[in-house]
Amino acid sequence: MVPTVEATLVAAQEKAAALFLDVVATGLIRPGKLESELSAEIHALARERYGVKRHWHKRVVRAGPNSVLTYHDEPPDRAIAADDTVYLDFGPVFESWEADFGRTYVVGEDPRKHRLVADIEAAFADGGAISSVPRG
Repeated sequence: MVPTVEATLVAAQEKAAALFLDVVATGLIRPGKLESELSAEIHALARERYGVKRHWHKRVVRAGPNSVLTYHDEPPDRAIAADDTVYLDFGPVFESWEADFGRTYVVGEDPRKHRLVADIEAAFADGGAISSVPRG
């Protein structure tokens, strides 16, 4: 049985989610690393573990004050600091199926930043639940 387009897209998103879990599990996000270095390491991890050869949009890695800039901004490369937020946005292509995945992480122990990231995740989940409700 040939998988549906929807099932294949969901599988691509699930692989992207697994990639992001691997980024955390391997400890790639850490102080002192340049945004460009983290981007290259994630790209290599995606290629090695998931066979990703390309991304359908530019890979975005932003830390500290760069994390609030838009997709189109091109800030100078910045080293991740010991108490930064780090935003990742990738569009890996799994076989010929595109995923689009972004996550925000906290380096350090600042409880306000950890709460902010948890609130962002909760708001995004709430938005997803609302958008998946059938409309008549």
